[in-house]
Amino acid sequence: MNATVDPDLLNLVQQHVNSLTTDVEQLTFQVQEDKKRLLRALKDISTSLEGLEARLTSVEHEQEVMKQEQSSLSDKMDTLEISTQVQLKSLKSQQEDVKQRVANVEEKLSSAFDNRGRYSEILYDWRYMFPYL
Repeated sequence: MNATVDPDLLNLVQQHVNSLTTDVEQLTFQVQEDKKRLLRALKDISTSLEGLEARLTSVEHEQEVMKQEQSSLSDKMDTLEISTQVQLKSLKSQQEDVKQRVANVEEKLSSAFDNRGRYSEILYDWRYMFPYL
């Protein structure tokens, strides 16, 4: 094939090829810069994630400690509640005992006052019957 090549067309194609080469080189440079920025951003994100992971571990540990303290306090509250109930029962029993004692003392006092009146009457009758005594 013997084809003739137009020199102006060849020159134009070479200019386009040179221009495309320059554009590709600039594109490669831009992609490299974008790649560097992207890698820096990913590294920053990775560092942030490591910090968040450390904070999360710390928060989880603190939460576990708080759960243990809450459980301990709950156990103490249960123990105190049971102790309070036992003491309350004991106090109620003692109160009933005191009420019974008071009732017995009141009954004895009442009986003693009643008897004192009878003794006074008996003494009065004896003095009347035996005035010389």
